Amino acid sequence: MAKFNKSERVKTQKVITAPFPGSDADKLGNLIPTRLMPFLIVVFAILFYANSLGGSYVMDDAIVISENQFTIQGVAGWKGIFSHDTFYGFFRESGKNHLVSGGRYRPLSLALFALEGQVFGFKPFVFHLFNLLYYALTCFLLFRLFHYLFESRYGRTNATLIAFFCSLLFTVHPIHTEVVANIKGRDEILTCLLGLAGTWYFIRSIDRGRLALSILAAFLWFLSLLAKENGIVFIALAPLAVWFFKDVKMSDILRYSIPAVVMTILYLILRRTVLGPAPDSGPIMELMNNPFLTWHINGYLPVTFSIKLATIAVTMLKYILLLIYPYQLTSDYYPQQIPLSDWSNWRAILGFLLYATAIVICLIRLKKKEIITFGILFYLVALFPMSNILFPVGTLMSERFLFIPSIGFALIISRLIHIYVVKGSLNSRLNLLILALILILSVKTIARNKDWSDNYTLFTTDVKISDNSAKMLNAAGGALLDSCIRVKDPIVKKQMAEEAQRYLLRAIELHPSYSNAYLLLGNSYAYTDNLEKAAENYQLALQYNQNFMDAKINLASMYKELGRKAGEKEGNLPKAKEMLGKSLQLNPKDPETNRLLGIAIGMSGDPKGALIYFKAALEAKPDDAFYMFDLGSAYANAGDMEKANYYHAEAIKKDPSLQQRLNK
Repeated sequence: MAKFNKSERVKTQKVITAPFPGSDADKLGNLIPTRLMPFLIVVFAILFYANSLGGSYVMDDAIVISENQFTIQGVAGWKGIFSHDTFYGFFRESGKNHLVSGGRYRPLSLALFALEGQVFGFKPFVFHLFNLLYYALTCFLLFRLFHYLFESRYGRTNATLIAFFCSLLFTVHPIHTEVVANIKGRDEILTCLLGLAGTWYFIRSIDRGRLALSILAAFLWFLSLLAKENGIVFIALAPLAVWFFKDVKMSDILRYSIPAVVMTILYLILRRTVLGPAPDSGPIMELMNNPFLTWHINGYLPVTFSIKLATIAVTMLKYILLLIYPYQLTSDYYPQQIPLSDWSNWRAILGFLLYATAIVICLIRLKKKEIITFGILFYLVALFPMSNILFPVGTLMSERFLFIPSIGFALIISRLIHIYVVKGSLNSRLNLLILALILILSVKTIARNKDWSDNYTLFTTDVKISDNSAKMLNAAGGALLDSCIRVKDPIVKKQMAEEAQRYLLRAIELHPSYSNAYLLLGNSYAYTDNLEKAAENYQLALQYNQNFMDAKINLASMYKELGRKAGEKEGNLPKAKEMLGKSLQLNPKDPETNRLLGIAIGMSGDPKGALIYFKAALEAKPDDAFYMFDLGSAYANAGDMEKANYYHAEAIKKDPSLQQRLNK
């Protein structure tokens, strides 16, 4: 490795005079002292996201916190967190680490959740508060980084303005609500925060010629990768920033990048060691984990490469529109919210042309090393890992994927404001327009935070936007069912269950093999006492996912209730025995099902045959006085009074009230 020492400090470029008067920048500096600007950014971040602090656990928060076996152990769970796939602590079984292509190894945020929970308690407020603090720190660092990066090229006041507008737009943009207001979004925040911190120290390591700072930068990027895999973009963007805005030879930049390359290799080795190799079983064939599938007769098939690229082009266009006009925000863009497209779709053509034009502009103006060109490259590089072009990410798109790329967008807009707006009077209408724009964005941000308060609010709100997403329709149906359980009014309860059914039926229409939707649809019929339809949908859930344990348990329960209904209300003993027998095939150790089948067989004239099931009921629940008493009665019916008396006596010892049954 090349030797690093102070003699290798690089020379910065001479300050280039801005192509517009600096007096207005000075006015802004007088209005808002430069040293206070980053703290003002922090104030904005806290102010606009303060109403997210009252939110509960939402969406995937259960996977990373509330139902994660490692996280809820506190620091004691760190070993499990760092030695398993991120999903393992929730699913608690092997084989889930490749539900999505490549698996997920993001232990850092889970480790922090465990630490914070142990110290402050596992309450949503704690994690929301830390999300907000980390976000505010990210916005603060963004200002400091760009101010430091641009100062040598554009001068102090101009660098201050560009950094201020960029960090302010980033701070208040509503597209970030999914990351900040959703606790699980911590991985995005940490990736960005640590990535920016690493970039800061990387630039300073070159300015000062200090290897130690370069190693520190590499370590921070390593942590960024442990938060989320897309932290790797900073290892490309930091050298690019130095090349753009510092007078440094490429060979020197590459030398100072060696520690980062080493750290990246170590991370990849660690990731591969924990996750193991990806299974060589072809593409993932579950639509919710691979959106590039199309339904054919009774199953899914991968789409053609041309359709995949056209669909990606549509999503790339959608990203630009969301950054420019973040009006209709949603937590879900799963199939078929964005339908598969071909190149006859004008949106695909427009998306392709916009990004192709952006790339051409960068190539033409690259040597000029302008801020706008750097902003475009920042956006493209940061978004590329999440674009599905190189490898699938499990969904077509997501607003959280714009968290880091939006820095590039904010940088472009801030430079345009710097050139075309700030050059006028500070009190001009154009400057008031900027303030109005920030106000509008902040109002949208605050309003959107409220949607993330709980699952019911989020899902029933977003389903109005993502009305063609099978996953969102399924989630909205599930949220309604969870809520209707707590409703006492039978009319309201029925209305909520029927509304849930409409959502779930639409989800199945969009995704015919959606086993979870069949499960919830079965639940909705169970809540409205349509036991036959409930059982039918549980069967369909198992048809498409034979290992779906929840569907198996619910189907067993439904067969049990159908058997109870046939025996107690219909007097149909053959049907009762049939249904109860099916239930036991799925759940052979259920005590109540065994008891009911024992009753049905006994009433059919086979008291000795009934004994088998009464024994099984008591074996499943040996300390239960009720099952013990029934076994005694079964022995009495079979003519074995010695055992009948024994079990009756033992049952009465445990529960004296059973004496009344014996007296009858």
